[in-house]
Amino acid sequence: MNIVTRAVQLIAVVMAAVLTVAVIGCEGNGGEAPETASPEGGVTPAATVEPTPFAEPTPSPTPGAGEVTECPSPQLVTEKCPWTPEGYTVNECAPGMCWDGGPQGSLACKQAEAPPNSHRSYTGNVLCDEGYEAVVDPCTANLVLECK
Repeated sequence: MNIVTRAVQLIAVVMAAVLTVAVIGCEGNGGEAPETASPEGGVTPAATVEPTPFAEPTPSPTPGAGEVTECPSPQLVTEKCPWTPEGYTVNECAPGMCWDGGPQGSLACKQAEAPPNSHRSYTGNVLCDEGYEAVVDPCTANLVLECK
């Protein structure tokens, strides 16, 4: 057993112990927080924190936020990526995308053609080069049309 595996096991044991102590401490008080010792020598109940309701998400302002793009249903195509070897299963993808299959493929749809000023990540995704910003298709946010 290597040292990393042993360290992970020890961390898991410590976390389980802390969780157990927290649960046991609350069970004796009917689920309330345990009492704490006060500086005057008496025992006072621990402060109870009322849960706060989740805040409503506020939409972030985005360029063209008022515009609504009507997107047609994409006609799926069965196309393997150029780097996928022959003889492997190819699944359907949206237009402009290809199936990344094979023994080292991601088994996902990837952009078939990378635009100028872009490169592929180690997972095959198209990323714009440093200093360039992606312009994406409004109907398929995964498809990078150009890098400006």
